[in-house]
This record gives sequence, C-alpha cells and structure tokens, in this order.
Amino acid sequence: MKRILVMLLSVASFLAWSQAPAPAAPPAPIVVLGDRNLPPYEFMENGVARGANVDMVRAIGRALERPVEIRLMDWSQAQGEALAQGGRALTMLGRTPEREQKFNFSLETVPVSFALFVRADDAQRLSASIAGRRVGVARGGLARPYLLERHPDVVPVDMASNLDGLNMLLRREVDAIAAQEWSLYYLLGQLGTTSVTGLAPFHTRMTTMAVPRGDDELLAAINEGLERIKRSGELERILDSWSGTRMRTVPESVISLAAGSAVAGLTVLAVLATLIMLLRRRTRELALEVRERTRAQEELQRAKAQLEDADRGKDRFLATLGHELRNPLAAVANANSVLERSAGDAERVHWARRIIGRQLDVIRRLTDDLQDVARINSGQLELRREFFALQDLAAESIESLRPVLAQRQQRLETEFAADPLHVHADRTRLHQIAVNLLGNAIRYSPEGGVIRVQVRRTGGMAELVVRDSGFGIAADRTERLFELFVRDGEAAHQAPGGLGLGLWLCRRLAVLHGGSVRAQSDGPGKGATFIAAFPAPRVEAGADPRPQ
Repeated sequence: MKRILVMLLSVASFLAWSQAPAPAAPPAPIVVLGDRNLPPYEFMENGVARGANVDMVRAIGRALERPVEIRLMDWSQAQGEALAQGGRALTMLGRTPEREQKFNFSLETVPVSFALFVRADDAQRLSASIAGRRVGVARGGLARPYLLERHPDVVPVDMASNLDGLNMLLRREVDAIAAQEWSLYYLLGQLGTTSVTGLAPFHTRMTTMAVPRGDDELLAAINEGLERIKRSGELERILDSWSGTRMRTVPESVISLAAGSAVAGLTVLAVLATLIMLLRRRTRELALEVRERTRAQEELQRAKAQLEDADRGKDRFLATLGHELRNPLAAVANANSVLERSAGDAERVHWARRIIGRQLDVIRRLTDDLQDVARINSGQLELRREFFALQDLAAESIESLRPVLAQRQQRLETEFAADPLHVHADRTRLHQIAVNLLGNAIRYSPEGGVIRVQVRRTGGMAELVVRDSGFGIAADRTERLFELFVRDGEAAHQAPGGLGLGLWLCRRLAVLHGGSVRAQSDGPGKGATFIAAFPAPRVEAGADPRPQ
C-alpha cells in the first residue's frame, strides 16, 4: 500500500512539473558598433573598449536591465555592418540629409564641436584670419564639410589621423588642423604638450546614436535607456569623468530628491552626497591645474632652449651667408681688376667675363633660394602644373650636372621604370628638387665615387631615388637635416658650401605637390639615400594621362 502511495505522489509531482510555465528567456543583448580610434569618445586600450560612449552604452544596458555587446572597429566598417546585418546601433552619428535616408536617430547624447588647432606661437595671428592657409583635415569625417562651409578660402590638406595632423602641424607642413575639439584636446593631454592650442569652434552640434531604418524596436529601447540615464544624472557623471575641463552642474534630479525626501530624513544625505561630488570634482580640477602648470613650465624651458638654439642657428646662418657671398664677390672683384688691365687682350677679357658670369650665377642661386623660403612661409608660392613623365625630368636634371660629374670623375648609374610615370606638377620646381638632391650626392661623395639614380613606382606614387657613396648620416640626424639652415656637421666640414636651405626647400616643395622627401642611411661612412615621392595615377598604355 505504501509503495502504491509513493508511486501516486511521484506521478502527481511529475505532472505538476511538466505543466509549470517555462522560465522566461533572457533578453537579447543590445549590439552597438563604434569607432576603435576616437578617444575620448570610444577607443581600444589593451584590447578593452573604453571611452565616454562606451560607458554610456553600458549605462543604458543597466537602466534597461539588458546585456549589451560593444564592438569597436574601423568606422566605415561599423556603418557598413550596421546597414548590412541590422539589429545593430551606432554609438555616435551626426545627422546629414544623406544619412537620414539610411538611419533613424535617437535622442541627443553628447555635444560635438569642431575647431581649428594651431601652433601656440601662431594663435594670435591666425585667429584674425585663416584665409589662404593650409589646413590639415581628415578626408572622410564631418570636419571637412563644416570647415569648408565656414572657411571656404582655406587649402585643405589630407591627414590620416589626428596624430598625423599634429605631426604635420609641428613640422610646419600645414598652418592649422581641423578636428573634433574634445578628441584633439584629449590627445594633447595624453601627449603632454602645450605647443598646440585651439581656436574658437567653427561648428557645434549635438550627436545621437543611430539605428538602420525600420528597426523601430531597437530605437525605442535605446531612447528609453537614454531617458533614464539622463533623468538619473548618470550621463552627466559619465561625461564629467572623461573631461577634466568640462563644466558640471548638480543634476535637477538630485535637487528634487533632496527637496522631496526631507520628510524621510534624506535631505542631509543628499546634500552631503552633492558636496562630496563637488569636492571630488574640485580635487580633479586642482590636480589638472597642477599638471598643466608643470607642463607649462617644462614647455617654457623647452621653448627657451629652442629660442637659444634658433639664435645660434641665426648666427651660424649669417656667418655662412657672409662666407658664401664673400667668395663669389672676391672672384668678381679679381676678374674686374683683370678686365681693367687687359683692355686689348681678348682672351683674358673673355676669361674674366666667364668668371664674373659663373660667380653671379652662384649669387643668383643663393638669392633665389632665400626668396623661395620667404614665398613658401608666406603661402605666396604659385605652382604652374603640367603633365610630364618623371623619367624625362630626371634625365634632364642629370644632363645639367654632367660637367660636374666628369670633373669629379664620379660614375653615374641609372635605372628608370619602363612605363612612363606621369605626374601633374610644376616642372621647374621638380627640376629644382632633382638638381638639389643630385647636387648633394655629387658634393658629399668622394672623387671617383658612384651615384645611382632610380625612377620607380611605389603604390600610387612615382619616386625619384638618389643614392650616393658619401659620408652617410647618423640615425638621429636624418630628420633634422630637413630643418631650415641646418647642415650635417661632419659632412659640412668635409664638403663646405651651402646655406642649409636645399633639403628644407625640397621637402616643402614636394609637400605642396602632395608628395614627400625622406632620407635613409646605414650610418656615417655608408652613404645616403634620398627619396622624393609624387602622386602618379596609373594610366593605361597609350592613354592620355590628363584627367578627362
């Protein structure tokens, strides 16, 4: 009887369990895509997603009690994946008519300002007018259209990233860069530099999250989460934690809580909590101020050292200029004296005139280089572009220096690409670059040395490569050689002459053409290689290289 009773109870338990409702399935995660390289909004650090937008998305998940999945990647890839796969949101997207055809936008999240950043010593001058200046700006971002809308008379120069733009600015390849204000200030703080400063923003707008059109359920969930973290003050606290300079106010919800909870005895606690938050903020501000003052002092010391170095450079330049002018002028004076004494000697008169002509050419080249420096620095150098093959220009430059090669008994080897590498450039200026690089190779190579000239294609660039067998360059000097009035110390003693303008002019002229000039060397005594690169679109055999 007991066994039957136990069996009946077991059957009853089984039936009750089988008819019980199944536990609810966990909610699907909210998948959000963002940019892996946009600090402080969103970025990857040691394989972990970080940033203000990342914290905001996690706060939305907590408010909705739903899991979130944050994936940071290349920004164009994120937009493409959101449109292709659906069910995914984007962290931050500004409204444009084109984007509104593809996306629906959430409630506003964070303000974004775009500003021009300049070298601190140029801030006062450029704040008055930026017209005609070269401005670095990312090709695909929103900064470019806003910049050209506000400053249509600037010359935009492509930059790969904010860090690339800062390098271009500090190398004086551009006069300013246009970027998202918070991102650039964050990067400057990470680098610890105060030599770059921002001007007043030229455009400010609110950003939103975005979902592909038709995904109304996901958009509604995001808006609900945003409303909750705004009401609670969580969004404000997140933005405050990522910005040491952002002004913060006590959220209305805290004040309302303090007023409405007086009866329950929470007023004191709310006020204390508010005071603690304000004290923490003030502590962060003071710490930031101390760091900024320390950095400013260090920057002042660096600036002082740079000024002293520039002053020494000025003295060296004036001494070199005097020497470079004295030599040809002495030769001219001597030839003039010969002319005065040799009125009837045709051969001696012809010799003296040749001497005067050659030395006047030396003086003309010096003054031309100095004028080019002034024109480039003032933005007044004009380029007269035409299409031509880089091989033809290299051959012309070599022929103009054949007499010097023969005099120094140096051997020249050439290797030119079989297909013409057409460039759209100022032929005179590229000839100036080629002659300068080849002339340096001749000057710094020993008599009987070997000089190699190569014209080749590397990706979308046509490259003129000049290799010498001369003194070589120390590793820490390769970039300094491209500064104004700088010459390599060891080589300058062994091959005197020149003002230190040539390589600076080469690089600046190449940059004006959208190209570059760089130096390579295995070290002193092992020769040097200089590579000048210029944009060269691929052209089908027999086709006209000019754009249709």
